[in-house]
Amino acid sequence: MVAVNSTSKVKVDIPKNRILFQFSGKIDKKQLNSIYTDIRFCVADLKPGFHVITDLSDCRIGHRNCLPTLSNILNFLIESKVGEVIRITKRKSRVHRQILNFSARRQGYKPVYVATFEEAEQYLENSDRDNRTRIGFQNLSVNYAIHGTESTGTLHELSTDCCAIKTGSITPAIDEQLSIQFELLQT
Repeated sequence: MVAVNSTSKVKVDIPKNRILFQFSGKIDKKQLNSIYTDIRFCVADLKPGFHVITDLSDCRIGHRNCLPTLSNILNFLIESKVGEVIRITKRKSRVHRQILNFSARRQGYKPVYVATFEEAEQYLENSDRDNRTRIGFQNLSVNYAIHGTESTGTLHELSTDCCAIKTGSITPAIDEQLSIQFELLQT
C-alpha cells in the first residue's frame, strides 16, 4: 500500500513488517495530518514490533504548527508497539537539527539516525532487536537497587531487554540484574 500527497508518501512493506515515510520539500500541518491518517491505515496491516524508516533527506524544513501532529504520530507508533525507528537525514540540514531538538524535549522511542536508505536497510537486516522498542527518556530520575544496595540515577533509555542509566553512587556490571523504580506521568 502506498499513500502519496504532493511532497510525501507512506509505504507499507507487509512481508518485512515495515513502514516507510518519505518527505520532500517543506512539511506543513495539512500534509502531516494527511500522513497521520495514512499511518493509521498502514499500521493496521502490520504486526507488533514493526519497524519504521522515515526519510527526511529531501526535506528542507518543518513548520512549528506540525509539532502537535508529530507528537500524535509518535504516540500512536508507541501505542501500536513499534520496533526500531530509523531516520534518514542529512546531518547538516535544518530539518535534522529540528527533529533532534524536538526529540530531545520529549519522552518516547529512541530513533537511530543514518544517512541513506541503504544504511537503514542494512541496520535492520543486521539488527537482532526484532520486536524491541527502545524508549528514550530525558532526565527521568530513578531509584535502583543492586543486591539490596540502593542508589539513584537518571534513566536515559529503556527496552524490553536492557536499559541505560546514568548512575549515582553504585554502578552495575554489564548484564547484572537490578531493580528499578520510577514514576511516569501522563502529559
